[in-house]
Amino acid sequence: MGVSNWRWLYALLAIVLAIGIFFRFANLDRKVYWNDEAITSLRISGYTEAEIIQQVYDGRTIDVSEIMKYQRPNPEKGLDGVINSLATEDAHLSLLYHVLARVWVDWFGSSIAAIRSLSALLSLLALPCLYWLCRELFNLPLTGWIAMVLIAVSPFHILYAQEARQYSLWTVTILLSSAALLRALRVQTKISWVVYAATVALALYSHTLSILVVAGHGIYVLFVERFRLSKRFLVYLLSIIGGFLAFVPWLIVAIAQSSKISSNVSRTNINIGLPALIKSWCQSLYRIFVDIPNLGDYFFPIIFLLTIYALYHLVRKRSKETYLFIIILIGTALALAIPDILLGGKRSSDSRYLIPSYIGIELAIAYLFSTQLVALKSRWKSFWSFFLVALMSVGIISCAISSQAQAWWNKSSGYYNPQIAEIINQTNNSLVISDNTPGRILSLSHLLNRRVKLLLISQPYSLKIPGNFDNIFVYQPSSKLEKQLEREKKYHPKDMLKSWLLKLEKIGEQ
Repeated sequence: MGVSNWRWLYALLAIVLAIGIFFRFANLDRKVYWNDEAITSLRISGYTEAEIIQQVYDGRTIDVSEIMKYQRPNPEKGLDGVINSLATEDAHLSLLYHVLARVWVDWFGSSIAAIRSLSALLSLLALPCLYWLCRELFNLPLTGWIAMVLIAVSPFHILYAQEARQYSLWTVTILLSSAALLRALRVQTKISWVVYAATVALALYSHTLSILVVAGHGIYVLFVERFRLSKRFLVYLLSIIGGFLAFVPWLIVAIAQSSKISSNVSRTNINIGLPALIKSWCQSLYRIFVDIPNLGDYFFPIIFLLTIYALYHLVRKRSKETYLFIIILIGTALALAIPDILLGGKRSSDSRYLIPSYIGIELAIAYLFSTQLVALKSRWKSFWSFFLVALMSVGIISCAISSQAQAWWNKSSGYYNPQIAEIINQTNNSLVISDNTPGRILSLSHLLNRRVKLLLISQPYSLKIPGNFDNIFVYQPSSKLEKQLEREKKYHPKDMLKSWLLKLEKIGEQ
């Protein structure tokens, strides 16, 4: 490849990289602020779900503004309030992210765009970390550039770069700890192992599933050292112990709250069946690169074959130390998939838990493109150049489409909230009744007009419907609340949107 061609290639990669950065900050407040994000605002404001239930789930008619105060930082509850909220109810969540988020909103405000901008900014840190990891693995600058571009315009990574959750931070710490490990194994200095221990602690404080990545690192070092208790392996063990010791204080809290954690994640234990699991895995694979509604399934064979060939090419061309690291990183998904298959559950169907595997796949594909562009004959270079441009293009198109949407597949429990809010906001003198979780109520409240009233209850049998409203809606009622509504003699529930929203019509006025 001539000098001018190299310049054009790097110029193209730089332009696409800039486009990916742009999409991370475009329309930050457009998509629905769904359940999980509303809980993020609750935590960093220093409140707990129990407080909301105690204070407003009492059958009173309240203004939307009364519940929205739980989405703004309480000056009387600083970082200690954030830590207490997590320790009390959500100790499995990222302590590091929530602490950073509280500091961020204190500086820049608690609007949706402001809080999501933290995740967008953190996602940019993943780019240099990815480049560093590529240099440690391959020592090929072009591989690092292509890897950065693939993750920059990945519709999956951009979706989570715009979400007020810990997944951008987790991506950064996965890359950082992986690169730090490879460097420590290469240079074998005390400071390099101290740095690795620090990145392990950061990863664990970023997401509890980092334990899978750290375990993968251990398996990798065992293979590299041929299962011998070598000096390098013993130093690695000391580093791991140091990283875990730094995490022990929060681990103790998480263990103490294990019963609450179990109830919070019980939904992942639902058995959805192997066919549904396989479908979700296929969607997860192609959504790394393409996320165009109604067309994704057509891209799956291409992405699947590309991934298989990339891994085959990697094993053929690189040393065992290189390809083992990537294969083990991809294989972390098995720790979630195997229990789902054998015991039932849907942990592995949640694509955000598979980020380590996605990184491994992107590394393999980036290496494939970089070597094919350099090593092959001109006609094949043209083919792989076209393939790379096409892959980047569908990523950009996917991001452009999703950036204009109010809801997307990753906003599951809040997907219909924009439509629901539109229905309610078009009416006058309206009341919304619900016994659903605080997170879902808060998510909807972000979209409701302030003139709308709420009636929240924790015990459906205690429901007393006020008679002074022209329009009465019921939002995502539980089965108990639905039964209570059936006992009402004055009203008939009418389904307004897929059972997510009911409207109570007075009998005789239908």
